[in-house]
Amino acid sequence: MACPHVSGVAALVISVNPRITNEDLRSRLTETEPTTQMVTAHSFTIPIVDASKAVESSATPPTVEITNPSDGTTVSGEVILSATADPEGANIVFYLGTAESGTVIGPDSWDSNTVANGAYTITAVAVDVAGWTGSNSVTVTVANESNPPSTMTVDSISPNSITAGDSKKVVIAGLGFDPTEDGTSVIALNGSGKAPVFSLIEVTDKTITADVTVSNGGPPRNRVWDISVSSGGETAVLPEAFTVQP
Repeated sequence: MACPHVSGVAALVISVNPRITNEDLRSRLTETEPTTQMVTAHSFTIPIVDASKAVESSATPPTVEITNPSDGTTVSGEVILSATADPEGANIVFYLGTAESGTVIGPDSWDSNTVANGAYTITAVAVDVAGWTGSNSVTVTVANESNPPSTMTVDSISPNSITAGDSKKVVIAGLGFDPTEDGTSVIALNGSGKAPVFSLIEVTDKTITADVTVSNGGPPRNRVWDISVSSGGETAVLPEAFTVQP
């Protein structure tokens, strides 16, 4: 019965990673293989393929890189949008903000005259044939002559770290927040592992108070995130401002 069992696990691995090579598939099946020792009249071992570990270790999301606009550039007028993805067949969607809370833009260009001057995040999300996603974000500064300058700034977040699996209240300090705007949001960008999630947001013109929660899991190391704040139609980003500890 070993052959059909291993074949079934191999099929599951291929379903989550259609691009996997035969050599890598063999490695996933054998490297996750625990061994059970049977003691009778003779001692011997029976290799057992761990289906769950084999599938989890094989899931390879696509990668995507924004090639235009470049991170940190100043833009105006019509902005050309372009990105490359691996695998090449992955579908790419651009967002102003994040995929979770942003607005779809593009697919080929974005009219920056539709927003006020200031800092904005552009996110590209790639989706492969298996439904796995990967994302990449850049921050640009919009500077159109006809638009008023951005008045919002983000200066600090306190406390600036959290342990995975915990929740706590944080205070974000800055200027120009809009306490009358129900759509004020706080988002973590450009980190790795489980992203911090901000909720129960309370706003004054100089502070934002929010609850932040991070799920268990992720790489066994500190992960640093940018913090993006949107309020009153403006967006500002505080780079490398918040750390998730394992």
